[in-house]
Amino acid sequence: MFSPRTASLRQALAKEEKQKTKSSRALRIAALQDKDEEAAVELIDYGKIAFTQHNSGQPAEYILAKGTTDKRLVAKQITTAWKITEPGVMIRTVGSVNLKLLRHLDSDDVENILQGVLATAATTGGCLQTNGLNFGLASLLGACYGRIRHRCPVPLVGVLSWSSVQNREMIVSNEDISNEFVPNKGLKHKYVDGAPEEGAFCYSLQPAHTHFVFLRADKATLAASGNTPAEQLRNARIRAYKAAHDVEKEMAAASTGRFMPARVLAIFGGDEFTLGEIESYVAGKHGRVLLLASTGGLAQALGQFIKKGEIQPDWEKHREMFEKLMTMNHAEGETPKLTPNGRDSALEDEDWKYIAMTEVTSKEGIMNAILDLAMEQCKTASAKVAAAVKWNNAERLNELLLGTPPWDKDRPTLLKEALEDALKLKHTDCVKICIHHGAPVAKLDLLDLYDLLYDTASPPIIYLFKGLQKPSERLEQWRTHGTKGGRDSSVNLDDPIYEFFPVEAWDFIGAVTPGLCTYWRRKIGVVAQEGPLPDGGRGYMKLTEAIEVKKITGPKWIDIYLWAILLGETELALALLPACREPMRAAVIGAALAKSMADALPLHAVALQEAADEHEAYAIKLLDMCETFEDAWRMLITKSTSWTRPLMHQAVIAGLKKFAYHVHCQTLGDEWLYGRADFEQTAVVLNGTAFTTARMLLHAVVPFDPPFMRKMLKVVPSASGSDADVYGMTPNCWKYYTIPVVKLLVRFVMHLLYTLLLSFATLETPMPWLQEGARETTLLNPEHPRSRDPCISSDPTGVRLAEHDLTGLAPGHSAAHHGGGLENRAYDTILWIWTVASCLDEFYKYAMNPKSFQASGWNQFDYLTFSVVQIGLTVRFVNLERSVETECFAVILVWVRILKFLQLDYNLGVLVIILMRMTKDIVVWGVVNAIVLIAFTVAFVSIADPFIVESSGGDPMTAPLWAMLGDFDVQEYHDWNPSIGKTMLWLYVIFSNVVLVNLLIAMMGHTFETMIEEADLEWKFGRLQSIIECNDRFSAVPPPFNLPITLYAFLTFMYRKATAGTGETSKKALDEDQIAEIKVANQKLDKVAKRLLYSLKRAEEDATNMEEVGGDVKTIVSKQEYNDVQLNKRMDKMEGLMSKLTEVIMKGQHSTAGWPSSMWSSRQGIAEEEDPVASDRTGGKKKKAGKQ
Repeated sequence: MFSPRTASLRQALAKEEKQKTKSSRALRIAALQDKDEEAAVELIDYGKIAFTQHNSGQPAEYILAKGTTDKRLVAKQITTAWKITEPGVMIRTVGSVNLKLLRHLDSDDVENILQGVLATAATTGGCLQTNGLNFGLASLLGACYGRIRHRCPVPLVGVLSWSSVQNREMIVSNEDISNEFVPNKGLKHKYVDGAPEEGAFCYSLQPAHTHFVFLRADKATLAASGNTPAEQLRNARIRAYKAAHDVEKEMAAASTGRFMPARVLAIFGGDEFTLGEIESYVAGKHGRVLLLASTGGLAQALGQFIKKGEIQPDWEKHREMFEKLMTMNHAEGETPKLTPNGRDSALEDEDWKYIAMTEVTSKEGIMNAILDLAMEQCKTASAKVAAAVKWNNAERLNELLLGTPPWDKDRPTLLKEALEDALKLKHTDCVKICIHHGAPVAKLDLLDLYDLLYDTASPPIIYLFKGLQKPSERLEQWRTHGTKGGRDSSVNLDDPIYEFFPVEAWDFIGAVTPGLCTYWRRKIGVVAQEGPLPDGGRGYMKLTEAIEVKKITGPKWIDIYLWAILLGETELALALLPACREPMRAAVIGAALAKSMADALPLHAVALQEAADEHEAYAIKLLDMCETFEDAWRMLITKSTSWTRPLMHQAVIAGLKKFAYHVHCQTLGDEWLYGRADFEQTAVVLNGTAFTTARMLLHAVVPFDPPFMRKMLKVVPSASGSDADVYGMTPNCWKYYTIPVVKLLVRFVMHLLYTLLLSFATLETPMPWLQEGARETTLLNPEHPRSRDPCISSDPTGVRLAEHDLTGLAPGHSAAHHGGGLENRAYDTILWIWTVASCLDEFYKYAMNPKSFQASGWNQFDYLTFSVVQIGLTVRFVNLERSVETECFAVILVWVRILKFLQLDYNLGVLVIILMRMTKDIVVWGVVNAIVLIAFTVAFVSIADPFIVESSGGDPMTAPLWAMLGDFDVQEYHDWNPSIGKTMLWLYVIFSNVVLVNLLIAMMGHTFETMIEEADLEWKFGRLQSIIECNDRFSAVPPPFNLPITLYAFLTFMYRKATAGTGETSKKALDEDQIAEIKVANQKLDKVAKRLLYSLKRAEEDATNMEEVGGDVKTIVSKQEYNDVQLNKRMDKMEGLMSKLTEVIMKGQHSTAGWPSSMWSSRQGIAEEEDPVASDRTGGKKKKAGKQ
């Protein structure tokens, strides 16, 4: 036997060991569940509840804690484990437990009030709270929540006492509760509703709730709760709502935003118990109380006392509590009045400081009432603005900004914070309000916004830069931990541009719109320049150390617009477009950026292409608003110091075919084609468009006008000038060669001559097999007249045969193969110089605009063509045979290049475009065909008998290639392998000749049908593309006469690239006069852009009004049609009755006298019931008949 002291010591040690085990297990479970360790130790249990009798969706999560547990730990568990963080508004609904009190309300009114509460929580991203039991108001709200859960994605939390839960042993056993520890936490438990018990003080859980917080009171508290079930339930509910208030308070205090989440206690009806909760809520200064007076009960009684100071007879005994609430509301000063806001909240002016009332029953009215109270809890203007933005309530944000005068020093900060929050939350309506009030976009941290594109926790819709570090973190790491020796040399983050743009975004945007990069480089150049560093390296150094980059410059609206496109938010991007200085150009750039994203992300290609179409459509709408052609060309081709290319060039390079198809773009293309390139200056153009090709070519050779014929050129004034300004001016003959249509015509003729010359030179070249065949034919035929020629008989190689006439050769040899070769150096020299000039001409076009050169596939084809020709002509000096073999491919490419010049003709141009599209189909089909061909080639080689193959002369490596074209011998394949040779051939023919060939035909047919439907669009786009290229990049004279010009441009380009490190353009910098002219043109452009925006806004408003009017008209028409139908039914009934009455009258008076009076009364009653008017008339007749 142990002594009592030893026994007590052992018990203490055992208890301590049990507590350690309990704590360690809780900590281990918390680590596995990723929950708070401190809260996990204090919690008795947590897990999930599955309501098996209800279709409640996901199981509800719960926590079970002691009633004495610090509510801070409970709130921490809610925010950490349940991820309920930063709720906008926390709404707790309490009220009547007796649904009979709500009978005075219509069912629709009750539904509207409940939906108004739920919609407020959904709009603000808030949190709903009830007592969690399936009776009374919690049951009503939970049922409504279950019906509209898809439109209310917010948590519905029930905070209640553990003792008031029926069938609680299904969640946690009584034994574990007694031990105050559950061995297996985090489990899912099945829960079944219990039948209501007479006199019980516990109820089942409401199944629509998403979370439950159970609070277990200790034994002493339970013992003091009362003896009757009603008292125990009442005390349990009191403990629950006090704990709920404290949990809400701790959750609000844990907020890290600029405003603390608002708290509202909504009173729905209510009884004496509800009055106690209101007193506790107001005394604790938890938030605002909203009385829904239309629900009756306490809400109506207390509201009447607030409004009129009167107490209803049923509530006279609670006068002291009412007056106490009034004293608590007025204890801290005069009651604040709510300013009228024009909304349907109907908050009374007599509302107290902590208690307000409303009598509305509409959904919108309830929402506005709750939001009004929530907004009042924001202490500062910044907090109110942040709350309005977070709730995406543009109306309230507009009111707040209107209430802040322009001279208020805090207004720019408020606008900046509102815009930044709205952009990060992607709330488009709030962004529009910020734009309307002139938010300072230059103060935004652009790099901070770009962090959203790299957010792994909440990735954007279009994850363009997946798996990369956030730009701000990368830049901070570079500055803090990076050293010159250890830094990544591929990207220098010392470049000030990376304080605004991430590396990847800068490169991606620069590939689409280099003009934006040029603009930013100019801005950054004011602050920092690239050059040698003190340590001997090369990098970026500030011009003045005291200057910060972000204080000198900032982002523009177009930068935010492009950020929204990269983020994948099309609606937000379209809302930002009107704020851009040049919205049409911005829309074109946005469409080009979206198309580039579609190419980079095939998974999202369809969605991104649709986004590109929307941006393009916006640009087209603005172009439609141009009332005159002058407005159109100012928008399309006005030069700018910020952009390297005009707007129309950007649209064509981006492939925006619908934009280029617009009548203004096509008209401008025609003006360019015939010489009108600049509308701000006088220009020399063709004197009409009816000149023949022969006349134009003749004028190009002899630039003089023949007598008695219309002059070829004329001078036109500038857009601001008149005909008097150019009267008497003589056109410069040299300008004729700069007209695009002349350039194209002359280049076409010169290329045709080049093609014929190259073809003739290739045909004139003798080949070794020709020499051997001719010598063999001559020497083996003794009767040939040339066989005795000493030059031939003494020449064993047959080289001298090239110097003689080879007439009389054997059949099969072309007589064109004579002479030429290395001995005819004239052809070789001319072709070589001409080809070099053509190559330099292509480089000249590249030097004029490198970024746009690759936009046309013909430019790449030209590079390939002239490269092959140059290789063939160079090899000609070394190996004649290899030269001809190379030139045979070059001749094909050169002849195909003629199609480039035929695109300007509609019929031929459409066919050329179709052929180009079909070439892409062939490439795709060729990949599939190559796989099948290689597979069967390996199979044929593996089954073929090498001895039979050698004896037969066949080749299994090349046989499948010819079999695909139908050239095969079934017996040959059988001889290779008698077992499966024919079977393999049959399979191959089925795949290649039947499946793949028909697949290619189907692909080409689909392409042809598609292109024919869009023939006009495709041809006009290709035509405009050719005109722009000819106007901008073609030199005035064609190859080979432009060799000095192109050679000089090539040397200048290489020199600038070697010295300055940039090969962007070979154009000279603009002088001051040119810059001044461009600024004046840009001012006119800004005026036109604003006018177009106003016109577009008016058109959109008119369209909206017409839709509303159309909707009203449809409603009126539908009502009228319904009334007509009802009227026709009534008329049919009246006609039937009148016909019956007519029959009765026609039978005569004698038959009428024999009718019983009851029958007449019944018939008359029917008539009166069917038509009151008819009954009046018949009644009148009856009276008259009675008098008679």
